Amino acid sequence: TDLISLVDENGNIVYASPSITKILGYSIEEYAGKNIFDFINEEDLPEARKLINNVQRTPGEIINNVQFRFRHSDGHWMWHEATAHNLLGDPSIGAIVLNYRDITGRKKAEQEILIQKSYFQQLFENSPEGIVILDNQDRILNANKGFERMFQFGVEEIKGKVLNSIIVP
Repeated sequence: TDLISLVDENGNIVYASPSITKILGYSIEEYAGKNIFDFINEEDLPEARKLINNVQRTPGEIINNVQFRFRHSDGHWMWHEATAHNLLGDPSIGAIVLNYRDITGRKKAEQEILIQKSYFQQLFENSPEGIVILDNQDRILNANKGFERMFQFGVEEIKGKVLNSIIVP
């Protein structure tokens, strides 16, 4: 399920695992021999170049969980999370080993969560109804303007207090 590539210090791909066809739609011949930076989204190039430069500094260096968009053979962009391991000094490898996996689904889910969070934040802030957010011990974490108008308490004066200690009396 992961794609493994070996790249030289300039980012030239000297090896690509057969999973390249399944993951990015390229044949090994279409991918190997090219430069890895040619497949990375332009917006992500500075971070990708920084990754290669940083991993080169120390033999054996490993950098984990760097995220880039790679171009699929059909032209769409896919998010990948990469790990880079400097084995340039290892005579049997002589390259930077990149292990990356498709995280496009996860990135879409994260984006959807951000949209929903924004939607509910707007609903919370702009609702004329009094809304209070509690922790699992009924302590107030936040309240909206409707709650402030309804109960005549400012959010800062009630944060951390138990809801019933404010409402019931």
